[in-house]
Amino acid sequence: MCDLNHTDSPVDIEWQKAGQTITQQTLRDDSYLQAKSSDKKYTCIVRNAAGEARKTFDLKVLVPPSINELSSSESLQNVIPGSRLSLDCIVDGDPFPEISWTRDDVPIEDGESYKIINQKETVVITKVDGQSAGKYTCHASNKAGNATRDFVVRLTEMPRFLDMSNVNPSIIIGRPLILDCSVSGTPKPTITWMKVCIFSKADSSDRGSK
Repeated sequence: MCDLNHTDSPVDIEWQKAGQTITQQTLRDDSYLQAKSSDKKYTCIVRNAAGEARKTFDLKVLVPPSINELSSSESLQNVIPGSRLSLDCIVDGDPFPEISWTRDDVPIEDGESYKIINQKETVVITKVDGQSAGKYTCHASNKAGNATRDFVVRLTEMPRFLDMSNVNPSIIIGRPLILDCSVSGTPKPTITWMKVCIFSKADSSDRGSK
């Protein structure tokens, strides 16, 4: 805003951007300029019969934080215990945002278990263990706003059978047979069924003599 003292005599107002005139008006009260472009210096020039006055505005456009999901790590991480894991949170904004990390809403500090690097855009879990699983959140903030991204870390678990009590069931001819294959594991295991045919030596000799 180019503020003026109210006057009965009209004044000429000129707005300039980077030395170039962008608008001219004849007004009695304040003049407003709505700017939509990037960082520039704007000058308000006021003229009347008595002379001229200038006021310069140094416009700084603030860009709120944004997180590039394509360049960042996948939101779900299945990790082998004992391994090393890096979580990347690629951030943009102007001014460059302040970045912090939490695990299950508890702040993460740079230390023996975690390394925070790359302008805090990356957190490294130096050795994944039973305490590493959880929700990791990247927080980015500047004067224009805030942005967050969650990463879920799960520990992988080898497939294992939940019930081994009936691996040799008895069969009654003509009746249905139900075979149970209950397993656990992370991520969820893929189950494949195979039919295995086994012939004894007696079976082979009997078939050959017929």
